[in-house]
Amino acid sequence: MIADTCFLFAILVADDADHQKAVTDGQSIEGQILVPDRIFEELATALVYKKGIEFAITALAEVRSNKRLEFYQVSPEDAAGTLKLMGSVRRKISFNDYCIAYLARQRGENVLTYDRQVLGVLKGEVNAK
Repeated sequence: MIADTCFLFAILVADDADHQKAVTDGQSIEGQILVPDRIFEELATALVYKKGIEFAITALAEVRSNKRLEFYQVSPEDAAGTLKLMGSVRRKISFNDYCIAYLARQRGENVLTYDRQVLGVLKGEVNAK
C-alpha cells in the first residue's frame, strides 16, 4: 500500500473533510504503508501552509516515528519511469501524483488516496490535454 499526501494530511488534521475516512482506512490496512520521500515533502509543505509551522513539526515527527510507515527514496529510475508515464497519460496533475501512480504500477500495490485525478491515472484513463 502506498500513501498519497491527501491521505496522510487527512489522518493528521482532525478538521479535514476526509479525516474520519482516513482514520478508518488506515486502521483497516494490514502491514506496512509506503511513503515516498516526495510525498513526505509535499505533506510537510501542505501542513506548514495550511496548519502552521508548530503543528507541522509535531505532526511530521509523529509520521516519522510511526512504525507502520516505510519511507522510500524515489530513485533516478523511478523518476524516469514517472516521466514515461506522464508522456503516455498526459493528464494535468503533479509530478508527485504521477510518481505514486508509477510506483503503484511497478510494485503492484494500491494507493491510499482520495484524489480523483490520481485514481483516474491508476485506472488507465488518458487525457490529451
